[in-house]
Amino acid sequence: MGAAVHNEHYGTEEEYMMAVAEACREEYKAITDADLIVQVDEPEFCTTWTFYPDWTVDELRKYLSFSVEVINHSIAELPEDLI
Repeated sequence: MGAAVHNEHYGTEEEYMMAVAEACREEYKAITDADLIVQVDEPEFCTTWTFYPDWTVDELRKYLSFSVEVINHSIAELPEDLI
């Protein structure tokens, strides 16, 4: 979520990704408020390694784990039946 865009404002990539999640949550809330379903997936999880070939397995796992936290943050407090 947001990883393909370069951050020139936030102090860390983590802060940036969480800000993107906050913005997405507003969009997702508008969708669920209209009683529509939000489909959440991240197909790049399986190809992340190709973007960071020098990472260790532990570094990749840490990044992917944080990415899941970001996605979960973006859908927090939204109706589960519409996610």
